[in-house]
Amino acid sequence: MENEEQSPIDESDESSSKSLVLIIAAIWIGVALVAGAVFFLGNENTTETDATSFTQIDDQLKNIQDQLKSDPNNLDLLMGLGHLYLDTDRASEAIPVFEKVLSFDPNNLDAKVDIVVANMKLGQTNGQLKKLDDILKIEPTYDYALYVKANFLSSVSNDYQGALAILKDLEKIITDQDKLKTVKDSISNAQQELDSQQGTSKSSSQ
Repeated sequence: MENEEQSPIDESDESSSKSLVLIIAAIWIGVALVAGAVFFLGNENTTETDATSFTQIDDQLKNIQDQLKSDPNNLDLLMGLGHLYLDTDRASEAIPVFEKVLSFDPNNLDAKVDIVVANMKLGQTNGQLKKLDDILKIEPTYDYALYVKANFLSSVSNDYQGALAILKDLEKIITDQDKLKTVKDSISNAQQELDSQQGTSKSSSQ
């Protein structure tokens, strides 16, 4: 059984974990909002381009919210709103949106994984690994859930071997080049962390 226990996280680790979650949302859900990355990573050197992007995000949010006033149960609009909330570090607002989607479409796996991602962004990791495993019982090759699980194992459980096993399997089945690049980068990062972890373990045992 995989260890899901959450160890204390310092601020730098939490920032790193949240950054990984943003990558998940941006690549797997298809939220291509560069400004979201700048905002989420806490970059203090916001440029004019970044400011323009923030304006575009605000415009997109307002547009979706306006459409939902006349069509409040439109699942595509709700998913779009939830993803924008995720990308702009408003995970607590994203969760009820995805829950509303599930109230109409209980089998929507995207929404289920999105809720896990939102909870991870909020630092609420208890029970999330089981949710991912339950999703993967339904769809064992679901790449989004697999990548989020690898991210969880790496950033929360420090189980880099488990994360690498999933990522290497993903590398074999992913055809989208953006996703594939993300997987390859994640493999490299997880391998570095594993090497460091094993090096530290050897040093402490000597």
